Amino acid sequence: MLMAFVERYPNPGRLARELRIPTPSVSHALKRLEKRNLLERKSDPDDLRRFIFVLTGAGRRTLEEGQRCLEDSFRDSLSRLQTTEQAEFERLLAILTAEAE
Repeated sequence: MLMAFVERYPNPGRLARELRIPTPSVSHALKRLEKRNLLERKSDPDDLRRFIFVLTGAGRRTLEEGQRCLEDSFRDSLSRLQTTEQAEFERLLAILTAEAE
């Protein structure tokens, strides 16, 4: 899950704030992903005193594989709902996931 948010919030501090997870926990998880060569640490082009994380090729493949597994599982769960229930679920999900304006 963390890797899915790195592209949107590559700075560890911002990532922690957005996910409402303590910064040390996020930093520890990012370091573990970096050691597994799924993330790469780079200088922040907007502020050279800070750094950001970006997905490596292996990280991108791992993320895509994980997303496919989640989608398959989710699709299986949704198949238990009737068509009208699926439509209502999609409507409610859109409300819950809408960006705050």
